[in-house]
Amino acid sequence: MDLDGNNLFGSLPSTLVNLVDLTRLDLSDNSILGTIPESYSLFTSLQVFNLSKNGLNGTLPDMANFTNLTMLDVSSNKLSGTIPSFMFAQSIQEIRMQVNAFNSTIPTELASLTQLTTLLLNSNQLNGTIPPGLFYGSLINLALSSNQLTGTFPSNNSVIHLQRLLLSDNQLNGTLPDLTAPNLIHLDLSHNLEFSGRIPSSLASPNLRILILASTKISGTIPGVLYTYNLTYMDVRSASLIGTLPSSFGPLQYFNMGWNSPPGLTGTIPSTLVVTSHLKYLQLSSNRLIGTIPSSILYLTSCTLLHLSGNSLNGTIPSEFYSLSQLVEFEVANNQLSMNFNHEFGRLSSLWILDLRGNSITGEIPSEIGSLSY
Repeated sequence: MDLDGNNLFGSLPSTLVNLVDLTRLDLSDNSILGTIPESYSLFTSLQVFNLSKNGLNGTLPDMANFTNLTMLDVSSNKLSGTIPSFMFAQSIQEIRMQVNAFNSTIPTELASLTQLTTLLLNSNQLNGTIPPGLFYGSLINLALSSNQLTGTFPSNNSVIHLQRLLLSDNQLNGTLPDLTAPNLIHLDLSHNLEFSGRIPSSLASPNLRILILASTKISGTIPGVLYTYNLTYMDVRSASLIGTLPSSFGPLQYFNMGWNSPPGLTGTIPSTLVVTSHLKYLQLSSNRLIGTIPSSILYLTSCTLLHLSGNSLNGTIPSEFYSLSQLVEFEVANNQLSMNFNHEFGRLSSLWILDLRGNSITGEIPSEIGSLSY
């Protein structure tokens, strides 16, 4: 039975259990309220049970009879209570319970479900530690972000199957081991304020695309090997990283290393760094960069955000800068730039935010500024 994406409202009818041979029940993306009837515990043939994106509250019914279940999705409701062990459903492949109010620990038995590939429990009120077995079993997608989980990252160094590991916004501590994760595509450990250590070079692999370690105590330098593969998104802002900028960002499209604890980034912006058409977002604010803005900035043809505020950059804004027609935000506040307020700013037709304060900008405000988008 597929009734998803309609305008259904009211409560769930308890009489649905009379459909004894029902294998699929999908009522997702409606406006159904109330609780899940306890009579639903009598379903014995269900393989797919999807009640996501409604307004359901209360707890899950006893699911011991759901022995044929392969997919459970009750995400984006207001459900609470405990997470079942799901030992009754040895063939289950996907468990999606995110964006609710479940407030238990994570059952260790989940790690023994050999068919389970997706476990999404993010945005609940889960507590306790993460069962180590979840990292080393059959899981491909593991999302536990935005809970109240504690403890450390497991010490086992090999994570073979995981492609997506999201643990942000918890209370994790400890360090990241020399992790070998050849299939990992997306790693997010951000906003674990006591998580520390260094970024292991072993993380670098051809599959890694997204690395987010913002708002942690991660320290040391960024291993150069990370720029040599296919990483497109790196957010390491508000950490404790140090070092200089690489000579090339490789295929990176998004790089945020703003507001790191002093000294943060030092040295100059290499002229070779921005010789790429891939970069769309470059955030280097509140570091200790010196020198000039290189004229090679003209190669940032796809860039929409360029933030360099709070450094010690000097000289002028190079004339090549004014050809960046896609630029939406440009901030160079609180540097040591000196120049006349140039009418060329009027060429930046997409610009919404311009912040030049705290420099030595002289001259009249050009009339061309009035033609900008903001």
